[in-house]
Amino acid sequence: MNPLTILQCINIITQISTNPKDLIGVLSERDGLDFPSIRLNHRIKLPDESTFPRAINFFILDGFNDTQIENIVDIMRPFSWFDPRAKFLIVGTNFSSAMMKYIAKYYVINLTFLDSSCGNITTTCPYKTRSLQKIDTEASLIGYCDESLISMREDDFFPTKIPTNWKKTYLRLAHRNIPVFSRCVLCKNRYKGIESEIFITIFQYLDIRLKAEEFDVGPDTYFEVYNYEIDMIFGVFYQFWVFKSTEVTFPYLQEYVSWFIPMAPEIPRWKYIFHIFHKNVVIAFILTVLAISFLWSFKDYTTQRKTPMKLFFEMVWYPFKLFWDNLVDFIRRV
Repeated sequence: MNPLTILQCINIITQISTNPKDLIGVLSERDGLDFPSIRLNHRIKLPDESTFPRAINFFILDGFNDTQIENIVDIMRPFSWFDPRAKFLIVGTNFSSAMMKYIAKYYVINLTFLDSSCGNITTTCPYKTRSLQKIDTEASLIGYCDESLISMREDDFFPTKIPTNWKKTYLRLAHRNIPVFSRCVLCKNRYKGIESEIFITIFQYLDIRLKAEEFDVGPDTYFEVYNYEIDMIFGVFYQFWVFKSTEVTFPYLQEYVSWFIPMAPEIPRWKYIFHIFHKNVVIAFILTVLAISFLWSFKDYTTQRKTPMKLFFEMVWYPFKLFWDNLVDFIRRV
């Protein structure tokens, strides 16, 4: 395709897929972009964490082969401004499944490919099989770009890639045990302790199977997660290992040992009751209150008028109330 046409396609896709507050990082030697962006050069020193106020939301990788794309992801991912959940527009030709699997293991999945040779716009759905281990690299055509127009087959150039549920899949779960501060909860393939029970309860509710493993004490345990060798880890870590996407407790004593747990999004306060109690309990409570309110109003209505119901309350309800009060007093005396 004409280089000018490719540039126009990049501009249109970016303008449709971003909003004015997004930070856009560009790795390209192409000039003429119609939007404010940050030029990155992986061949020299990349900017440190203090350069950007927040993570980059949209990356454009233009003119790189598969090996170079893998190296770029490897170089950028230690920086806090690199967000694997960001959108990636990759411009080039002959995108291999090996490259897609390689960067998907770092959870870089929100990819859209622009083929500079023919103008096809494609994307992948890596979790089509609802498995973190079996990445689907089959590309589907979602649009086309030529010299006269750009067409879309989807509502968005970056459609949703996350399944609505993860049933029948399995996760590789690990626990890092440091004696004195914690006990072995997965030893001998037996689950012990409240932490593991919480995980088991959650995963059973989600219909997710577990493959558990106990890790020895070592400084590289976290990187087992970071390098995609396991999917989730819980346990004790030394606090001088400061990692992204985690929350930590206060250090225990003078040993600076902390528990690392997954970062959880905040929820509105009015939703707390639905997370504390099961929804059926909340519904039953509301229905009970409504039923009692109705019966009490009905009782007031009937007793205020000369109706047979008033006779019922006078002949049945009041004697019953008198009997009940005396029974309670008798039980207290006994």
